[in-house]
Amino acid sequence: RKIILDLSKMNENYIALSALSYMDNDKYNDTLVGIVYPSTSNGICRIVAERYRNLKRADLSKVIFTEEQKLDGNYLKIYEEIIVPNGCRYISSKGFNENTALKYIDLSNTSIKEIPFCAFRKCTNLENIKLPTSLTKIGEGAFAYCSNLKTIDIPASLTEIGKYAFAGCSNLKTIHIPASLTEIGRAAFAGSGLENIDMSFCGVTKI
Repeated sequence: RKIILDLSKMNENYIALSALSYMDNDKYNDTLVGIVYPSTSNGICRIVAERYRNLKRADLSKVIFTEEQKLDGNYLKIYEEIIVPNGCRYISSKGFNENTALKYIDLSNTSIKEIPFCAFRKCTNLENIKLPTSLTKIGEGAFAYCSNLKTIDIPASLTEIGKYAFAGCSNLKTIHIPASLTEIGRAAFAGSGLENIDMSFCGVTKI
């Protein structure tokens, strides 16, 4: 039996998820596969989840982010799948850098405008990411060396792709360039798997 621990109804800040360390490890380490975080966790809870080898999914959809709070993946490095809530506006620079567990992250319900410097750099197992329609910039090295990323849907709101943004994405075969795009940074796709990019319909004025 697979168990998802739903803490969304709990109202204590910085939930005592350390209590997980007192659970019968032999009983739960194979069955606990996901956690639904509570709204009062101020974004990210520190948990002692390294003990549970099949814990793969973090559902943050109930979490309430403060206006200036940034999503920091340093506390989420064991998860393969992460669901981010609509109250999230920012990601930390290098927030998920070298997170080799991550395979899928859903940002589609957020109001994030920029994927910052090296935010997902060297997430070598990242296969799929859903970007928000609010996104205007993919920053320098944001997805560099995500060698398992095969395709990415760029929203129509995007205006800038920073330098080295997709450098080393050796399996990236296709990418849709929206008409809104005006700037592509140096070596943005260097070493990627792209064979050609059709930019005939977009307004790029600087490469």
